[in-house]
Amino acid sequence: MKSNSFKYLVGEGAKNVWYNRLMSFASVGVLTTCLLLVGFAMLFTMNVDEMVEFVMQQNEAVVFVKDEANDEQVAKLRQDLENNGNIDNITFISKEQAFEDQRETLGDDSLMEGLDKDTFPASFRVRIVDLSKMNQTVAALEKMDNVQKVNASPELAGTLSSAKNMVNIFGAVVIGALIIVSIVIIANTIRASVFSRRREINIMKYVGATDGFIRLPFVVEGLLLGFLSALVAFFVIWGAYTGLTHLITGGSSLWLKTMFQSIIPFKEVAWQIGLAFAGAGMITGGIGSAFCISSHLKV
Repeated sequence: MKSNSFKYLVGEGAKNVWYNRLMSFASVGVLTTCLLLVGFAMLFTMNVDEMVEFVMQQNEAVVFVKDEANDEQVAKLRQDLENNGNIDNITFISKEQAFEDQRETLGDDSLMEGLDKDTFPASFRVRIVDLSKMNQTVAALEKMDNVQKVNASPELAGTLSSAKNMVNIFGAVVIGALIIVSIVIIANTIRASVFSRRREINIMKYVGATDGFIRLPFVVEGLLLGFLSALVAFFVIWGAYTGLTHLITGGSSLWLKTMFQSIIPFKEVAWQIGLAFAGAGMITGGIGSAFCISSHLKV
């Protein structure tokens, strides 16, 4: 195909977007809606995964030190804890600090009557890195010298690990289903657009135009419609996601602020979302147009 012919056909494809603006508007609307559904499903899955990971990172175990342990033995215990590869964020809580923390928690000195610093044992607060290995880690901590007992929540650890896996599986299934539904809907919309112009295609075929000559403007039109849809979907999801994020994190509830502080800022995923939208929109529009026109090329 000559360069002039190629430029002409590309230009015709671009003009067709405007000439057939009613069907173009319908195609852009459907494709934009489908992209938004997939985009929100992706963001929801990513954020739930981040929130579960955030909660998992807050999970602590408390290693209580025996009362008779001296400073040297406590230092040795700290070293043993640091050598364990599945814990980090090791914080030592002395008897005095434990007593003060308890008094602040109760908020009433009368409830602390008869208690002193020796009532509360010294302890190490540690974070479990891999919750799936919680039971093995707790067992190893309990065997260390000068450890009185270990407080941990293996049931919570197992629940959170299972929840994270379920969210990932559920998200993948939902996104996959939405993609399939989107492709079917978009294909039908493009097919309707092509069908409305079947007479134009037949005339071009009868006067001797090749299949490639007829198909190219439709492919260009599909690519442009896909790009426009991706552009609209990107800015809509940007505004909606940012507004929703500010609404949640800007509330007065401290619990909500703490829970949702792990929400992914849109700027961190903007490029991925933008490229995914552009690729999905243009591929669906271009290939969809090419396939849908094939049946009308057989005259």
